[in-house]
Amino acid sequence: MAQTIRNWMAQAERDHGERTDGLSTAEQQELKKLRRENRQLKLERDILSKAVAWLARETGTIQTPPSGFRFVRDHQARVPVATMRRLLGVTQSGYYAWVKRPPSERAVRDAHLTRAVEASHARSDGTYGAPRILADLQEAGERVGQKRVARRLRAAGVIGVHRRRGVPTTKRGPEETAATDLVKRNFTARAPNELWVADITYVPTWAGFLYLAAVLDAFSRRVVGWAIETHLRTELVLQALDVAIEQRRPDGVIHHSDHGT
Repeated sequence: MAQTIRNWMAQAERDHGERTDGLSTAEQQELKKLRRENRQLKLERDILSKAVAWLARETGTIQTPPSGFRFVRDHQARVPVATMRRLLGVTQSGYYAWVKRPPSERAVRDAHLTRAVEASHARSDGTYGAPRILADLQEAGERVGQKRVARRLRAAGVIGVHRRRGVPTTKRGPEETAATDLVKRNFTARAPNELWVADITYVPTWAGFLYLAAVLDAFSRRVVGWAIETHLRTELVLQALDVAIEQRRPDGVIHHSDHGT
């Protein structure tokens, strides 16, 4: 009991700065916290190393030494080289021999293709993907396949614009008869309210598709009637036509649309 009391008194003196022969209570707590964090970091490092090896076995992906070398080179400005080499299993002699080695013929070719891919993508205003860039390069005399072009695109962080797949809107029912084509593909008009053309399109939203029916005056190219709904029933088209009639009150106008509309 007496020793316990002496220990408490000594610790209190350390906490008040009266003794320097040990850690204060706050320092002891900080040391315990750091030790816990150190154990956790070691555990996470071991898990990460084992997970990389497990994923390589499961997916059949083999980590070749050059891939580890490239990782060390690309991140050496932010992470100590020795730490990365230890975690990746990269030897010091192997890494520095790789750094001093001149680039391989394939690496030189990849660098050239990457520049060509980026240039083609830039000329297309950022729209070309692998198929069209491949055609562009082959037209310029490059001997390359689409898969390699796609790899160079990924390496450069370049993404083309994918054309959205069309969504069917309308089609004429089997019991319906086609109206007579009074326009004969001549969509010109000499005056307002002489020819109207109508169609339906869709608008993708987070909640689903909305469908837009519009009526256009062929003379002014102005929308004279429109309606928007969540369905493609007949009343959608009629609603747009009613709006156009209400606004223009035409006399003898030709209303032209496709079979579905």
